[in-house]
Amino acid sequence: MRNIFSILGNAFASFRDMLTENERLPKNEIDAYRVRIRNHRRAVYMRAALIIVILFIAAVIAYRVYERRSYDSYEVLSEETSADNISNYRYVKGRILRYSADGAALLKSNLESVWYVSYNMTQPCVSTFGKTILIYDRRGSEVQVYDEDGKVGSFATEMPILYACCSKNGNAACVLENGGGMEIAYYSAQGSRIATISESAEETGFPVSMALSENGKQLAVSYVTAVNGAVSTNLLFYSFRNPENAEKVIADMNYSGIVIPDIRYINDTVAAVFRDNGISFFSGSGRPAETAAVDFEDEIISTFTGDGFVGFIFRNRNSTKPYRMETYSRSGKLISRTDIEIVYDRISVCGSEILFSSSSELAIYTKKGVCRFYGGVEEGNLSEIQKIGRKRYLVVTDMSTKVIELD
Repeated sequence: MRNIFSILGNAFASFRDMLTENERLPKNEIDAYRVRIRNHRRAVYMRAALIIVILFIAAVIAYRVYERRSYDSYEVLSEETSADNISNYRYVKGRILRYSADGAALLKSNLESVWYVSYNMTQPCVSTFGKTILIYDRRGSEVQVYDEDGKVGSFATEMPILYACCSKNGNAACVLENGGGMEIAYYSAQGSRIATISESAEETGFPVSMALSENGKQLAVSYVTAVNGAVSTNLLFYSFRNPENAEKVIADMNYSGIVIPDIRYINDTVAAVFRDNGISFFSGSGRPAETAAVDFEDEIISTFTGDGFVGFIFRNRNSTKPYRMETYSRSGKLISRTDIEIVYDRISVCGSEILFSSSSELAIYTKKGVCRFYGGVEEGNLSEIQKIGRKRYLVVTDMSTKVIELD
């Protein structure tokens, strides 16, 4: 903050000198008139520039103050006493997806519905990429694809779905149960099968996690094998740039003694690969290569991904606070390291905020480690919290659904 005020002071001094430094008037009256016009225009331009600089610096200061501000209470803005114990919620780029076995709705920040759809699924699951939403029936065959405007496509798979992921354009990769084995089917949003990947379980292992790139041109899959009690992971990258050779493996890495439980693409070419002992970032539109890596000695309790960052939760050994949160940029640079007091059951990310909750408490942290709020829920057992505004959050308990604002 001192640097900002120093820059502001220097800017004022420079502009003051420039404003007072006018061109000298010649003796000729016509030339003197022209010089006066130039001096006036110059002064107007400099004053406008000074105002822009002041407004910019004021905005930076206001953002820094807001970013570091903490709250110790909240106000309930609205409340519905009817309990909702069957719905699940997901943050989708500033909006909230509410879904259950009967249907789904995309909600605005004021909880008005953007769209609502009905379906019949036994175990609905959700995968998102940006504003694209994939809803599929685990152990079933139904797949629905939506964006902020509504349905993009829907289709049914030939075999039961174990899990699935989507790209920003709505393409879907589904791990299907094929008798005693598995295969990966790659579909367009309308259900056209683009490719089928059938790796040998004996050679490659079983797929435990996968992710599509933003444009759907790359697929990263981690296969786990266990031979004589020794576990290893094969990480394979597939390219879909050439439809005639859509199953081409463009990168293949083996991690002995390591499990990769999660993979998430940050954009078209950067994939965050979560290992059980750290994280690796892979980049490249051709053959992906590891561009950064962070290794951990402590056991990883939870992982999460936000807008341009990833995070980890570890158990604290010598602290009154039970957990430690570390966040990293996509280049592997440490952003923050913060002790976490809440004993949480659930964790979610809304933009640049990390939301922790248990049945009776909630805590809100920024990616830079600032605790914006930590406190208890007044009534009911907390089941869900999602951000719906700058200081507003949707809080769902077994007794009511509330909209709260930090105060």
